[in-house]
Amino acid sequence: MIALLLGFCQMVHGQSYGERFEELINEYVDRCENGPPTILSYPNRKGYLIEFSDSTWVDYPQGRLFKMRRDDLGKEQAHKFNIGYHVNDSLYLVHSGGGVVYLHDGNTFKRVDESFYHHNQYGSASFSYDNDLFLFGGTGLFTRKNILTRYDRNAREWLLQKTDGQKPNFGAAMAGMVIGDYFYLIGEPFIDSSQYDLQLSQELEKRFSIYRLNLKTWHWDLLGSVAPELSYDIYSIRNWVVDDENNLLYINCPRGLFAFDFVRNVVSKYRNPYPILGSRPLLGMESGDLVFIYCDSRQYLKTHTLTAENLAGSLEETNVLYQANLAVYYNTLLEVIAVLFLVSLILIVINELKFEKRIVIRLKGGSILFRARNIRVFSPEEKELLMQLATSEALSFSYLEDIVSFPKDSQSVRVKKRDRVLRLLNEKIATIFNHDSAKRHYYFTVQNSSDDKRSRLLGLNWEYFKVM
Repeated sequence: MIALLLGFCQMVHGQSYGERFEELINEYVDRCENGPPTILSYPNRKGYLIEFSDSTWVDYPQGRLFKMRRDDLGKEQAHKFNIGYHVNDSLYLVHSGGGVVYLHDGNTFKRVDESFYHHNQYGSASFSYDNDLFLFGGTGLFTRKNILTRYDRNAREWLLQKTDGQKPNFGAAMAGMVIGDYFYLIGEPFIDSSQYDLQLSQELEKRFSIYRLNLKTWHWDLLGSVAPELSYDIYSIRNWVVDDENNLLYINCPRGLFAFDFVRNVVSKYRNPYPILGSRPLLGMESGDLVFIYCDSRQYLKTHTLTAENLAGSLEETNVLYQANLAVYYNTLLEVIAVLFLVSLILIVINELKFEKRIVIRLKGGSILFRARNIRVFSPEEKELLMQLATSEALSFSYLEDIVSFPKDSQSVRVKKRDRVLRLLNEKIATIFNHDSAKRHYYFTVQNSSDDKRSRLLGLNWEYFKVM
């Protein structure tokens, strides 16, 4: 720690904050073979918190080290805490998938939640309102989300915040900001894989939409869609930063640096030549400044400061951000109707399964149900046997023996294994139906083969089974 502070003091004299910031990063952070480290801005443009190692952070301009407890991190690493919130004069850090929360009040650095690593909202849009922390959407556990979660500081846990209205249906490409009592969100509508085969799929990919959430009533509104030409220029939402002082959202895109003014419905496009192009933007420590982080050809971290004056000189054009679109409204309405129709069908199927008194074998999902509940008591051999019987009118006893036996088993062993599996299967089915074991029930049919009268065939008794 002392060596870090001494080295930091030596670099301060006669340098701009951008030069000192760059020198600090390269002095104490490894070169960026894997890209720049996680860097979070302090509130009120007071400096930055920089990922120093797997569990350590260093701050600028004071050069102090802050360490995360290994017990808190588990298998996670510091760079995954890349969601930052400004609440009063404190910085909150949240894991990229949601859950674990750290508080840095300028002096102390500690975990404050009683949650866990959710891994449920990667790529979400984060914002704070009324001193509360929020996460919207994201992906995790193999599904997309359009949920809004709120960190309750009293419960020290994340809770679901109910919303209504026209909820966004975005993938992981989105960004937003709070202005007054509203949260504005721009994003790329999710494109189902089947739509990539359509002729217009490329055009569909490049239509961005603007939504607004009323933070008093928690009601979503679709404000409109971005014009195709502007959507093409924006292309992707990856490198962005919020300027709360000027109510602007900056997104650094391949075809320009864009400043979004949601209240005035205006977007300004600025030139972004190298090294700005492709760089990650941060708020500078001077009002109106933007600092861009990038890796040079030698894999050293570099910074480029763009002042408010420089930014004004690079303005290319100003356009309307979005236009209310009836087509978007009707498409959304049709999607809602389709979802309601699908839900109705699902409810019909569920009700049918609930009142179905037989064991249901679902071929498509490979599941076996009774009264809409998944049955898990069957062994793999028993389940395979039932699936094979469901797809065939009947199976020979020798085929059944092949399922439950090894190739080197003798014929007597094969017969014993076959009989044992059928006996256990009958007992389990009797338990499912709550049948008296003393009374014999014929869950399977046995008949002679029409081709060979000496060969017996086993089939399902449809009084007890149904195939879907």
